[in-house]
Amino acid sequence: MTRVPSMYDTRPGTLLTRLLDQFALPVETVDEERVRVQRAHWLPTALDRRDVSKLGGLLDRRLEDWEDVDLFRDRLTAIARARLAGAVAAGPILGYVEDLLRAGRRRLGLDVAAAAGDVRAVLTENPPLTARTIVGPMTPLDRFTAANDGLDPTVLQANLVALPGTRAATPVLAVPGSGYLLGWAGVIPAGSRLHLRWDADAGLLTADLDGEDRTELLFSVADFVPGTGLTAGQLTRPAQPLVLPVGETTVWYITAGLYDRPELDAVMFAVARESLRQGRFDQDEWDDALMYQLPPLWGEFFWSSPEPAGFDLDIPAGVLAADAPLWPDREEARERLGLLAAQGVDELRAAGVRARVSLVPLREVMPLRDRATAGEGLRLEDGAPTAPSPAPEFGALLDETPMDHSRLG
Repeated sequence: MTRVPSMYDTRPGTLLTRLLDQFALPVETVDEERVRVQRAHWLPTALDRRDVSKLGGLLDRRLEDWEDVDLFRDRLTAIARARLAGAVAAGPILGYVEDLLRAGRRRLGLDVAAAAGDVRAVLTENPPLTARTIVGPMTPLDRFTAANDGLDPTVLQANLVALPGTRAATPVLAVPGSGYLLGWAGVIPAGSRLHLRWDADAGLLTADLDGEDRTELLFSVADFVPGTGLTAGQLTRPAQPLVLPVGETTVWYITAGLYDRPELDAVMFAVARESLRQGRFDQDEWDDALMYQLPPLWGEFFWSSPEPAGFDLDIPAGVLAADAPLWPDREEARERLGLLAAQGVDELRAAGVRARVSLVPLREVMPLRDRATAGEGLRLEDGAPTAPSPAPEFGALLDETPMDHSRLG
């Protein structure tokens, strides 16, 4: 090496080595930066919070201000896995929620389903869609519209209350143009409530008056003709329910006269013709109008049918367990985790499908129907007079006044 010019000498301390030492640090810094840039493009290896947030933009996910980076990383992995698995099906959606709950336990020390054990989130497709319409005071011949927005035909159920100062005799619900009507051959006293309920298990429509079963008074007719009376042969018992097809149905409230029922002066003895109305000034024709009657009933109607294009996802969240550092903010963390689950499910669902995510509390439900009465008011009953009637000044009393003492004016 002594014969080689000094500029080619590679021994420590020589000119060449000192020159290379000056370039080593920048080259090493560039190499480290290259590795950092490479790591920033991979979700499992990205370290900087801003880099992880930018990776979330690829999946349309935003890193929340309160969210831990590792939790966000796991959330992105879960949403990507669900998308690759098909996204809109029940399996990928449930998989996303389970992955998120595991991430909450691992990253936050929060277990929202501590008492559930192996119980997983439950996805219910086409959950029951319950609708209700409050008609309010109802006068015979009134009509209302029931809209069944569900997937299948369903049974109309009702609460009917007789208004103060009235009595409702033989209330009847009919569907104009169908020949069908449903009636109850009894009298609802003022203030009393008639419940019409559909027992799906027994396949039977039931009726109770103030808690007393009066199903035997229900009847239905499949071939009624408006404007004519009902015959005993037309009445069907047990009654067939009033079925609402999908879409809108017009329901007609009328009364009907039945033999041997206490309904004088409270019903129309023939089923009203469809053109008949309660007379209102400057609105109805003379031949198709009745003198206006006060409403005897207050009506509330409801029905339930499977919801089209929708699902419910229930997360068992009855018992909450949290690590000590998170304990003061456990309720807020629980709600935030539920919000993340709802956001992900809303993204994975198919277009036009409604999705509802719920954190279900620990509860035990036992169906119970109780009735409380606060004061029964004044009860009036027909009966014989308590003392003999005095002789009238004019006229006579049957079987009481002698012929020669009768004074007819």
